[in-house]
Amino acid sequence: MLYKPHVNIYRQSYTLFITLILIFIFIFIKPINSQSSIVQSTTEIKITEELKVLVKETYEIVLVGKENIDKYESIRKNSNLLDAWHKFLGDKFYLKIKSEYIDNKKLTITPSAYRDFTAIDETAYATLVIEYETIDLFKINQIKPRTFSYEFTGDVLNYQRTSEDQIYLSDREYLKIALPNNLKKLEVQPQNYELTNNNTYTWSPRQGALPNFKVSFEKQISVYEEIEKYYKKKINELSSIISDKDFIYWLLVFIFFLIAYILLKTKKIL
Repeated sequence: MLYKPHVNIYRQSYTLFITLILIFIFIFIKPINSQSSIVQSTTEIKITEELKVLVKETYEIVLVGKENIDKYESIRKNSNLLDAWHKFLGDKFYLKIKSEYIDNKKLTITPSAYRDFTAIDETAYATLVIEYETIDLFKINQIKPRTFSYEFTGDVLNYQRTSEDQIYLSDREYLKIALPNNLKKLEVQPQNYELTNNNTYTWSPRQGALPNFKVSFEKQISVYEEIEKYYKKKINELSSIISDKDFIYWLLVFIFFLIAYILLKTKKIL
């Protein structure tokens, strides 16, 4: 093949020209639309042996521009409230369990310090972790003595929906559910999950829609647990009665008349 030195010189010159343009862009042109965005979110729902439901939501965030980095640090160190994070991150930030099922008293927010700062384009990364417990997530039915069925469906989840009202995982959204061992009649839907050795079911964006989402199982409780459950129910019923305003009113009236009766009896008026 005939050697053409001018062709190689042209290619080298072209490569050098493109490289210089890229360097110029990175150094002298700052991001026009500096913003912060969520690049990945993972929701882990862990069901314990005692059937408590613990949720951990992890958000990986990219911070673009010094102003946004400073604002992130200000929220992290000062307010650190859900509303503040929602205003900062926009509509893509929302808890994946509906609010009525969240125990806000047991909700914690843990933002990391920003990391991997790049001075050229003023970009950094951070991780926001939100953990909480749920309330009444399961629909519980007693199917026979000491045996109960537990079920939760997509109705309790706060993900985006398709036109058919099915849960939809958008790009870089992950859902994980970790279940205890030895559950009876376990059913997990849909079955387009990945199952790991620690009994964790994972759905990723490539699964897309999750039609007819459901986790259900049965559990038999011991005699001790049944007795404990019974007395807890009775205590709760008693507590609700005692906390009722009418009950407190009539109780005070009864105490008043009882004291009056004792005083009158003591003075032998009655």
